[in-house]
Amino acid sequence: FLELALQPFGAASSDLNDLITSQVVDRSGLNEQSLMDKRVVILANVPELDSNQVNALKSFVEGGGGLVVFPGDKVKIDWYHRELFREGAGLLPQEFVALAGAGSGSARDVESTKIINQHFSHPAFAFFNDPRNGKLDEAKFDHWFRLGLSDESRDRVPPSLQSEVEVIARFDTGDPFLVERAVGEGLVILSAAPADAGWSNLPTQPVYLPVMQRLVTYLAASVD
Repeated sequence: FLELALQPFGAASSDLNDLITSQVVDRSGLNEQSLMDKRVVILANVPELDSNQVNALKSFVEGGGGLVVFPGDKVKIDWYHRELFREGAGLLPQEFVALAGAGSGSARDVESTKIINQHFSHPAFAFFNDPRNGKLDEAKFDHWFRLGLSDESRDRVPPSLQSEVEVIARFDTGDPFLVERAVGEGLVILSAAPADAGWSNLPTQPVYLPVMQRLVTYLAASVD
């Protein structure tokens, strides 16, 4: 879904040129060499990375790269908290606090949620202030992660670090859908839901293509 959204003309063998040129690699293909000359990296349901990959990704972002992290059923939550969040000192803006949605077992949970149509001030989503550019609230999410701080991290993470986190968009439950934080010279965006259709019907909605393109082009234009 993500590859098609970023390169729709190429996927359709059209004579038109795509704005974005993407390269898909599996987990083993992420290294310092593959990050050269790239502007944006997307982790899509990646279980975990080894220490060399984490260091390469950290150097990439701190040096001015953009990073988008999508979760999914394969991610090892403890590893993400330990190696990528690191009590606010790592790459992730926030933690995957808990799974929400249908069958999650929480008394406060609803069965599904959707993205709130609001006035967006963030450059990546200001495009959707014009309803003709896509209806975000037509996508239904059956599962998502609540982003924020766990009870264990709440007293350990400096308030100054959390004040740097910006919520790009929210669900109608009030939970963040996308959050962003600057890391070094680069930017990191964390999603509460996957980029595939496992937890939502977002990838099957017309708005999916502009959402993904706006996120990537925003990062590519904002960082060096």
